[in-house]
Amino acid sequence: MKKIKDKAMKQANYDMFIKPIIQGIVGVIIFFIVFLFVELFLSKSPRIVLLINHGIYLPKPETVTTIYHYTFREGEDFDIWTYSEKNFYKLISKKYFYKIDENNIETVRKIILDYYDDLDEKEKSLFDQNVDINGLMNINNYYFYKLSKDDHQIFAIVIADYSTKNVYMFNHVR
Repeated sequence: MKKIKDKAMKQANYDMFIKPIIQGIVGVIIFFIVFLFVELFLSKSPRIVLLINHGIYLPKPETVTTIYHYTFREGEDFDIWTYSEKNFYKLISKKYFYKIDENNIETVRKIILDYYDDLDEKEKSLFDQNVDINGLMNINNYYFYKLSKDDHQIFAIVIADYSTKNVYMFNHVR
């Protein structure tokens, strides 16, 4: 009789305490998976490229203007993201953004010129129509640069233009 009573108590404890906790954890996991699916795969945001290739997640911009986008496995992307002034300041305060200064401007210039030199004529024309390459390398701007650990032909350079509050995302995949 005692075994039956102990078994019934264990079942009651499981039903009252353990089962709801497990259901809650499963619910949170399902919610998280659905959220990630919607955010990453249905939003069609260029932020996905940064997240997948470089592990960096940037806040959602107010608008995204795609200047050009590679269509198959390799090429270059160029997007202009517009942020509100408040969100722009939050963005540049992230630990992976650095202010362009006299100590790093030549490095930033080399990265941007390497990206630009690899563009085809059509992409160079679109690039030149949408941004002044020298304006990107302004001392007051901020930048983020990430080279893929696995493949040194994959990199992203993101320039946050302090004067316009625009963010220029350049992604290179070769």
